[in-house]
Amino acid sequence: MYGDVCAIDPGVGGALVYSCNGKIYSVHMSETESGIVERIREIDQLLGGCLFVLEKPPYTAGFNRPAARIAKLFENYAFVKGFIIGMGRVVLSVNPNEWQKIYKPLPKVYAERKIAIYDAVCKQYPNEKVTKYAADAWGIYHWYKTTKGV
Repeated sequence: MYGDVCAIDPGVGGALVYSCNGKIYSVHMSETESGIVERIREIDQLLGGCLFVLEKPPYTAGFNRPAARIAKLFENYAFVKGFIIGMGRVVLSVNPNEWQKIYKPLPKVYAERKIAIYDAVCKQYPNEKVTKYAADAWGIYHWYKTTKGV
């Protein structure tokens, strides 16, 4: 079991969510590999090492999601996972269906599901500045803390 955790949504417009000294922070996923490396290193150094909880790409891409976004998600996932493992840190990969169970029932339509997750996360963290781009990372963070972590 890990105390410090960084939840990562590696998708286009994704985010990283972590806690430090009792406050929860979120940062936007960089669009470049060097930016991703820099953010992950900064968080790892700040926390003195942590568990990284990384969202896996979904088993199905859906009908209304451009192939380029799905390809970027797979590319980012592989890059982020490889980099973190290369740092000697532990990665817990979680499928979207697993972490989203805490928000069931969710709409089947992708855009509606994203809004429902954002609304739920805002209610769970009313004193935090949750943004739509970071809602999934917040949800992953909350899933880990309530089902696996401390």
